[in-house]
Amino acid sequence: MIYRLDLTIDELKQLQKLPIKEGTLKDKVFNPKLIQPSKNKIKAIQTATAKRTAHAKAKIQNAINTLKLYNKRITVYQIAKESGCSYNTAKKYYKGLVDATNSQT
Repeated sequence: MIYRLDLTIDELKQLQKLPIKEGTLKDKVFNPKLIQPSKNKIKAIQTATAKRTAHAKAKIQNAINTLKLYNKRITVYQIAKESGCSYNTAKKYYKGLVDATNSQT
């Protein structure tokens, strides 16, 4: 079985300071292999992120429309509560969506 450690550059430097006996382990610690994701993996990540973002924006837009329909105050907290998104997600898209909604009316 093979295990992989994901280390930051600082963690790698700390590991390299430890006294390690000669052999395979020392070779692996002092000659790390940099792993690059494939182009397909990067594209898949970007596609998934775009879909998640669009879904969150749609939920937030629906929450804004619902709050307006019932003449309720539009705050980040109310949007998060109504949409089911986290407060941070609502805050992230709040300004752009409220401004876009106000310019349409």
